[in-house]
Amino acid sequence: YWPSAADLASGRSYHSTLTIEFTVAGKTEQVATHVTATGGGTQSVTVPAGTYSATVVSMLESEKFDGINVSTDIKTWLASGVGPVQTEIVTVDGTTQGVTDKEELTSFVKG
Repeated sequence: YWPSAADLASGRSYHSTLTIEFTVAGKTEQVATHVTATGGGTQSVTVPAGTYSATVVSMLESEKFDGINVSTDIKTWLASGVGPVQTEIVTVDGTTQGVTDKEELTSFVKG
């Protein structure tokens, strides 16, 4: 979920909380994830599918998992009429930080 284009353009931060339930090795856990989404203006971004003028959305997700604070910074470029064209995910787990995923639109046909 992203705030509306007008809300993103305002630069105001939007907060929400997600409750995530998952099972690993037979153990089910629930984690409360706190999400803050903020518009970051408009940027030109080039991906394999082309060059787009895109609204930048920064989302910070934070939760505590097994006693460890984990933060994930997700930056997404949204092109009007197309949707997300690029996403970068940076995870901070304790003292370790790094880009854990980068996705780019490889092709797009309007139809």
